[in-house]
This record gives sequence, C-alpha cells and structure tokens, in this order.
Amino acid sequence: AISPEYEGDNDYDISIAPLVSFHYRDLIFVDNNHIRVNILGSDTLIESENFKAGPSLSIDFGRNESNSVDLTGLGDVGTSVELGGFVSYQQGPTRARIRVRQDVASGHNGMEIIGDFRILFYNSEKTTIVTTIKGTWVNETYMDSFFGVTPFQSTQSALPAFDSGSGFKDLGANITMSYLFNDKWSFAGNVGYKQLLGDAKNSPLVQLRGSKNQFVGAAFAVYTW
Repeated sequence: AISPEYEGDNDYDISIAPLVSFHYRDLIFVDNNHIRVNILGSDTLIESENFKAGPSLSIDFGRNESNSVDLTGLGDVGTSVELGGFVSYQQGPTRARIRVRQDVASGHNGMEIIGDFRILFYNSEKTTIVTTIKGTWVNETYMDSFFGVTPFQSTQSALPAFDSGSGFKDLGANITMSYLFNDKWSFAGNVGYKQLLGDAKNSPLVQLRGSKNQFVGAAFAVYTW
C-alpha cells in the first residue's frame, strides 16, 4: 500500500501488510481493525431487506512522533479503542452508510462521524468495480489530537501554536476493482483521494509541512475459504 506517512503529510510510505476480512452470514463483519455486528437483516431477529445497523468496535493505532521528522516535538497520539455503531441502507447498486465512533481508551479521546455513499458501477462473473464517496466530521478533541499544536508543542516543534475546533475533517472518493481468478483466489486494487477540510487543512502541520491533498493506493492478493 502507498499512503502518507501521517495524515496531512506530503511524503508517502510504501508498506506491506495482511488484509484480514471475515464475514459470518449477515451478522458479523470483521475487516482488519474494525468489527461490526448487524442486528437488522435476513439472518437476524429483526428482519430488514435494505437496512443494516448495530454496534461496532474499531482500533485506531494513533500516530508516533518517530513516524516523520515533521512530527518532532508533537509527541505521540496513543492507540484508541473506539466504540460506536453504524446504520446503512442498500438499494440496488447503491448504499448509504453512517458510522459513529468514540474513543474509550485515552488515545485521541475524540469522536468521529463518517458518512459514505457507495455505487456498484460494474459487476460481472469475475470483475467488480465500486466507487465510494466519503466524508468525516470530528469533534474538537479528535481534531486537537492530530492537528492542534499546544504552546508547549510549539516550543518543541517550531510550529506556531494552533487551537483547532470541531468540524468536517475530510472529503474524498476512491475506486476499487476486484478480479476473480478462481473460487479461491482474486486480485483487488484501490486508488483514492481525499482533501483535508476545516481546521485539519488549516493546521500549521499541514500548511507548513504537509498538504491538504491526500492520495492512497493499494493492491491485494485475496484468498477466500
């Protein structure tokens, strides 16, 4: 995968990591560091053809000062355990979804509200192409953890102090294509772009050392059993 060294950076890092995805019927969804339990659907006590909703658990691994020289003096943002929930509505090839997450482990200590709209553009026996538009709103605590600069951090980092507030953090889109080689193996590729907004964009960390324009790309070999 190719992604910024930290959110808001203009330098990119190439990494290799496993992608773990486990779905049990229409009930439990595990995707890397995210777990969702659906309580609405054909396999649940509350039947619903189009809606899904339920609790969620996510892990945010934070940000280490050692990730980049740009972060010197800003300290670490610890690992967060985020409890929350989700609701989604699917109609034909489109899906709208909202997720809410709140840290309960003293990492970033903040809250995120993530909205996304997905469209299945192409679907054949072997090939699938999906595009997703996504935006994120965060509260003041979250924004301060990643984009604020305290007076003490200012003296250590040579960045001007910056007291950020709540608001929309980003808006972006991505395209994912998957190709099925056989009943076990498939290939997937993803490219995406997002623009930082509000105080995330206005942070001196982004203005002076990074970029509001954020790009990602990834390729996966997928084995299904």
